[in-house]
Amino acid sequence: MTVTLRQPPTPDTLDPVSRNLLPILRHLLRSLQAAENAGWQSAYAIAAEVWGEGRGLAIAFRAQRFLSALLPSRPAPLDCADPLCPDGRLTLTGDECILLALLAHMRDDEPGAARDMLAALTGGRIEAGVVRAGLELCALLEGRRPANGRAPRLAVVR
Repeated sequence: MTVTLRQPPTPDTLDPVSRNLLPILRHLLRSLQAAENAGWQSAYAIAAEVWGEGRGLAIAFRAQRFLSALLPSRPAPLDCADPLCPDGRLTLTGDECILLALLAHMRDDEPGAARDMLAALTGGRIEAGVVRAGLELCALLEGRRPANGRAPRLAVVR
């Protein structure tokens, strides 16, 4: 499945949760895909700084579990910018755009759009473990459009 973006977003046009999650995902991806030992430590430190120690560490852990479930279901490594490169901080790769869109649709309880994004990332494979790990991560994050002033509550189906 191919996803075409009308205008590729930049990190500064992302919603606040996606913008805060981006460097965490980049560090984790670099760590998981390139066997860089320090990347996960940076991801956890950033998450604790953004969301506080308790919630931030839980978000980083769930993000790592989600990416660990997602990567084996892909035919190729996920393309991500170097989180330490100043120029990379100004752009998003195509895979990062789709990954953040997937998580945003999951956060907003939009299963059809989330399914399309997941299929685009995995070459059409929709695995229950990836969906479950994504929902567990998104259960800790706010949605883009709060209903009645509250973030939507997501349920993990087992």
